[in-house]
Amino acid sequence: MGKGRADIFPTNFVARDDLLYYIDFECNDYMEEWDFEHWGVRYWSRTQEFLDYAAEHERKKSENGT
Repeated sequence: MGKGRADIFPTNFVARDDLLYYIDFECNDYMEEWDFEHWGVRYWSRTQEFLDYAAEHERKKSENGT
């Protein structure tokens, strides 16, 4: 069995009833460039890249009325 990878982007997680659930709809082989250390840390560490993404996401939600 080959190594797989979890897509750790924050939108793939749902918090409910004091539990954190992981939900993803695809399965990919492991690639170092997409692991936490090389990619995920940018979206879980309050970096400028994460803040920019969050602001853009909120802007789009406002435009769509959702």
